[in-house]
Amino acid sequence: MIEILLKKISFLIKKVNTEQDTKNILDYIYNTFDGCIPFDRICLVLFTDDKDNYSNYVICKNKSTVEYGYKLNLYKSYLKDIIKNKKPKIINRSIENNLSFNIEKPNFNDVLETSQSNLCIPIIGNEICKGVIIFYSSNSNAYCEKDIVLGEIIANCIVVSLEKCILDDGLIIACVKGFAKLVESKDSVTGKHIERIQEISKILALNLANNDKYKNIINNKYIIDIYHSSAMHDIGKVGIPDGILLKQGKLTPEEFDVIKKHTIIGADVLYKASTSLSGRAKDFFKMAIDIAIAHHEKFDGTGYPYGLNGEYIPLAARIVAVADVLDALSSKRPYKMAMDVEEAINIVVKESGKHFDHDIVDALITGKKEILEIYDKFKEEI
Repeated sequence: MIEILLKKISFLIKKVNTEQDTKNILDYIYNTFDGCIPFDRICLVLFTDDKDNYSNYVICKNKSTVEYGYKLNLYKSYLKDIIKNKKPKIINRSIENNLSFNIEKPNFNDVLETSQSNLCIPIIGNEICKGVIIFYSSNSNAYCEKDIVLGEIIANCIVVSLEKCILDDGLIIACVKGFAKLVESKDSVTGKHIERIQEISKILALNLANNDKYKNIINNKYIIDIYHSSAMHDIGKVGIPDGILLKQGKLTPEEFDVIKKHTIIGADVLYKASTSLSGRAKDFFKMAIDIAIAHHEKFDGTGYPYGLNGEYIPLAARIVAVADVLDALSSKRPYKMAMDVEEAINIVVKESGKHFDHDIVDALITGKKEILEIYDKFKEEI
C-alpha cells in the first residue's frame, strides 16, 4: 500500500509542475486517489485577496461533472474557522449541521452539502492560506487521522501548482515525511517520535563530525540528509499486520520474525519510489534506504536482517540506531512506562561496542545536554 501511495504522490508532483490547468489537476487527484481517501466528491476552493473576502474560483468534481468558477462568501461558509486556524478539520453532519456554502448557483449547494462526512484541508503557501481542498463522503464518520495526513500531502502538492514553483527535493521530503507519519499513526508511538529521532540524529552527526575519522564524510549535506531521511526509518511497518505490530503482550518467535521484515519492506518501498526520481532527490533516497534496512543491525553482528557488523553497517544506520533505541526506552508505550532519559542514556552507553558503534556513543555523551533539552522541549508528548 505505501509503495503505491508513494508512486501516486511522485506522479502528482510531476503533474503539478507540468500542468497549467487547475481543473485538470483536480481531475487527476479525483481519479488517482480514489480508494486511498474515502470520497464521493472533491471540491477545491481557491481564494482571492479582495476586501470582500470572496473566493472567485470554486471547483467541484464528482463522477460525471466538473463545476467551477463561482463566488463564495467566506464569512458565510463553514470554511472560515479552517482558514483562520490554518488547520485541517473533519466534519460529521450528525455533529455539525450548518454546512452552508452560500454559492449563488442552482443545485450547486446541494452538490456540496449532501454529504455525511467532510475532510477539509487548508492549502498553505508561505504561511498564507491559499485555499481549501474538501473531500466529501456519503458515509458517516468516514475520515480519520491518516486521511488528514494524506490530504495534507496532496494539499502541499497543489500549492506548488498554484504558486508555479519549481520541483525540488524539499517537496519530495515533505511528502515522504507525511507517509512516515502515516506509519506513526498506525504504530503505538507518540506524535513527536519522528521529530525526536530527527533532532537526536542531527546532534549525533554534528558531534561525530568533530571526530577526525569522519570529518571528510559528515558535511552539511550529510547532516541535512540524515535529519530528513531518519524520519523514514520505520516506514516498512506499514506492511506489518496490525495484530502483530500493535500486540501489547510478548511476541512469539514467529511474530518477531514478521516484525523483522519491516526493515526489508521499508528499503524496498523507498527503492521503488526512488526509481521515478532523478538527481538530488534520488541521491537523498540512498541514505533513507540504508537507514530503513540497517537501523536494527548491531555493531557486534547480532542484529537483523543480515547480521552485519562494525563498519559494514552504513554510518547513517548506526547513527539512527542509537537515536531510535534511546527514544524507545524513554517514551511511553501501551505496554510500558517511559524511562527517565538519563537512565536511558546510561543503558545505551553500556551497549557501546556491542549494540552500538562506540564512536557514536561518544557523540551521544558529548551531546547529552542538548539531547536532554530535546526531551524537555517535547516533555508533554512523552
